[in-house]
Amino acid sequence: MSRHGRGRGAKLITAALIAVILAAALGIVLRKVMVVKNVDVVGAQGEQAQQVLDMSGIRLGQSIFDVDSRQIAINLREDGYVKLESVELRKPDSVTLNVSRRDKAAALEHLGFVYIVDAELSVLECMGALGDVGVPLITGAQIQQTPVGTPLNMDRSQAE
Repeated sequence: MSRHGRGRGAKLITAALIAVILAAALGIVLRKVMVVKNVDVVGAQGEQAQQVLDMSGIRLGQSIFDVDSRQIAINLREDGYVKLESVELRKPDSVTLNVSRRDKAAALEHLGFVYIVDAELSVLECMGALGDVGVPLITGAQIQQTPVGTPLNMDRSQAE
């Protein structure tokens, strides 16, 4: 191989290494510059909006690239009454959480527990005793233990 061939190959390798280093540096800079400075909660007001923000797990100052809508949805299940509609990233520094409030539709009793559910059969809360919950009590349904914030664990043929 001629000297020109080896020289050109070395230049290409050098150029590729420089490009990789610059790309890595740019990535590091963007992760440090594009941080969450503002979080808006749409669909909730005052104390409830602050509660949604606290439960979401989003921290001011974290990289906007680390905002994970799936993890936020999991975190918000803690309060069965909050439904996460969407997470919007507005680069470079803002996040909008769109939420809605679930409403009680029925109560189902199972093994001494009372599950309060919405119209979509999502569990809003689980109580240890039946009291006046302000919704119809449905009996005889074959259900299984279900965590708050998830769809009621039951045979779908009985869901109607």
